[in-house]
Amino acid sequence: RLCQEPVYRIHVPSRVTAQQGLCVLLPCNFTAKFESSGVTYKYWFLKDDNRDTGPAVATTDPGRALREPGCWIRMVGDTPDNCSLSISNMRARDRAHYYFRFMKGDFQYSYMEAQPPVDVTGE
Repeated sequence: RLCQEPVYRIHVPSRVTAQQGLCVLLPCNFTAKFESSGVTYKYWFLKDDNRDTGPAVATTDPGRALREPGCWIRMVGDTPDNCSLSISNMRARDRAHYYFRFMKGDFQYSYMEAQPPVDVTGE
């Protein structure tokens, strides 16, 4: 019997730029093929955040703390493979590298290889 490796892919732009005060959408779709049951939770973190204990930038997990509660950074999209991130009213402090993570049941995976930078212009 052959053991197959799970498949993990993420499609995000290599860079996103928006003018200060405007909105930006970081379009994102991911693939994760594995056997696990349970609810899928999605998270976005800043590059150096602790994904196990730190607050998320945005999440679909109602039990996870947010870095800055509010609604200017949020997850958008209703399909299970959509991980798009919306940032409203861009500010200089939103300039960062972000990465995506998901959890389903006891399984979790972070897409560390894709950390698109978000730039802010017009400061």
